[in-house]
Amino acid sequence: HTFTATDAIKLLEPLVQSWTETLQRILDRETMKRGAPGGPIQEVLYWRERHSVLSPLYHQLNKPKIQTVLRLMYKVQLEGVSTLKSLIADIIKYHTEAKDNVKFLATLERHFNNLSRGTMSQIREVIPAVVNAIRMIWIISKHYNTDDRVVPLMERIAVQLTEKVMERININTLFRGNLEEAKKIISEAQCMLED
Repeated sequence: HTFTATDAIKLLEPLVQSWTETLQRILDRETMKRGAPGGPIQEVLYWRERHSVLSPLYHQLNKPKIQTVLRLMYKVQLEGVSTLKSLIADIIKYHTEAKDNVKFLATLERHFNNLSRGTMSQIREVIPAVVNAIRMIWIISKHYNTDDRVVPLMERIAVQLTEKVMERININTLFRGNLEEAKKIISEAQCMLED
């Protein structure tokens, strides 16, 4: 028995359905995820995780054997192949976005760590660098250049600064010690927040 177009279709139809279901499930899971609450370092971790999920899939889809099968599926125009093609386009789009965001946010990681671990004066010194770096990312990045991306990042930074002040100015213990030290701590926090 020779291999016919009908045989190819019978073999490829279940693949189209299986791949479509798998890709849809992965995309649904990834698009439903939201970054963990907290400071700006969580934004870096969110994009790293998304990239680590989509990158192997992206590379798998670009293997020559898979590309050959996909071309054959598109050529014979199997039922559901347009949905599969659309899902693959989305995987490529989201992978590219995650890769780009990881690259740009990685340049801020050191600053974000300083925001979470630094003293008030260290944080005060790093804030202008953070703002300038975010501005540059906003200008250069193809994906991190909208209010939908930058505003939540700025909110995370504000949360981090607020948590740092609350950690440093503990009302329960602040005035139990030296009054001059308490004034200094409050003054440092005020200066940091005003800058």
